[in-house]
Amino acid sequence: MKTLKQIQEENRKFIIMANNPTAKTYEEALEMELGYGCIVLLREGGVHRIGDEDMSLHKEDRYVLSHKNYCEGCPEPRKIGFQIIGKPLTLSRVLISIRKHFEFFKNYNKLLNNNHILEFENPDKDSEILLSWDLTKETLEEQSEETQREINKLLN
Repeated sequence: MKTLKQIQEENRKFIIMANNPTAKTYEEALEMELGYGCIVLLREGGVHRIGDEDMSLHKEDRYVLSHKNYCEGCPEPRKIGFQIIGKPLTLSRVLISIRKHFEFFKNYNKLLNNNHILEFENPDKDSEILLSWDLTKETLEEQSEETQREINKLLN
């Protein structure tokens, strides 16, 4: 049985590729992710989400120059190397990846239970819930392990 970490890595690759359909490789798709909202792993340690405060991005050099990285008396901001992780795997990005590969999801049924759970029913089988998404949690990694595994089954 796959570990949750393996499931998460597979889901991330599939979803990022589906959301960047012109990319020929996963590495190219990650390059396309680079921009506002993208998460990068800083080589100095820690994670950074690219936002308005970032001055410029240099894909070729793998550096992010940020206002936060100014040091007193330094003429230029510090360069910090990074690895692209990609944009957050939100519900909309998951749906884009599923709909591109599963025709029956184009007309999925949705039910809201308790105003915070979105359930996807199988249109071929009455009342069979394919997966549930907790709307109080923004990203796929925050969803239950069961939801992450079910999405992985659908994507693979």
